[in-house]
Amino acid sequence: PKTIAVVIPSINIERANMVVDVMQKRAGRDADYYVVEDIDRSGFMATMNDFVKNNEYDYYVYATEDSSPGWMWLKRAYDKAIEKDAGLIAFNDGKNSGNLATFGMVERKWMQSIYGGDIFYSGYHSHYGDTELTVYAIRDNKLAYDPESCLVEVDYKKHGVNMKDKELYNKRKMTLFNSSLQELFS
Repeated sequence: PKTIAVVIPSINIERANMVVDVMQKRAGRDADYYVVEDIDRSGFMATMNDFVKNNEYDYYVYATEDSSPGWMWLKRAYDKAIEKDAGLIAFNDGKNSGNLATFGMVERKWMQSIYGGDIFYSGYHSHYGDTELTVYAIRDNKLAYDPESCLVEVDYKKHGVNMKDKELYNKRKMTLFNSSLQELFS
């Protein structure tokens, strides 16, 4: 079996450790779990990129300290990745029906063809890295989804996105993707 790292960039270590405990119990397959403290507040994307550069796995799951996994969430995602030869698995996040990998599992080999050694474009801080990555997966026919592989965001206080990240995505998509892909996630 291929190796998987489940990575949670965190500013609340106690909460992230509770999430990891539940994730492990519900995963249905082996993986290594990491809570990576964002000490200098460099952001979710930079924290993930730093981890990926320094830790070699076949797949990386990116999630947050406010996620909640369903039963067999990781086994189902892994099985779908192998079945579909997917570069990116979108988890059922309870809101995007697999169309956007808010939380995802990325294959290292495919990921390296997008940003070299990074998982996300380094210009994003906390949002839209997942959006851009999803559009690349759609472009490459490498996005897959298993509706029973649930990893839902549970954040009762968040009601928006980082507007600088949104502006950056809207600029980048105009030069990165053809017109049909530019319309996604506008």
